[in-house]
Amino acid sequence: VVVGLVAGGTTGVRWEHFLYPALCLGAGPLLAVLWRRGWAGRTVAVGILLLIVAYGIVRWIVQIRDYLH
Repeated sequence: VVVGLVAGGTTGVRWEHFLYPALCLGAGPLLAVLWRRGWAGRTVAVGILLLIVAYGIVRWIVQIRDYLH
């Protein structure tokens, strides 16, 4: 039932506000473990962070562009 409401409803954006903090709580310890694994781990951790930030910026721009259109 919940999946049907999320898939067919117009409140899909609101779910992101609850999902992202949960993902961040899991990503923080993972990135900390990767950071301690030498230069390769640091490279992966920085790459993941850059990917997350880039996705957030693109998502923000798209939401502003599409607002009330």
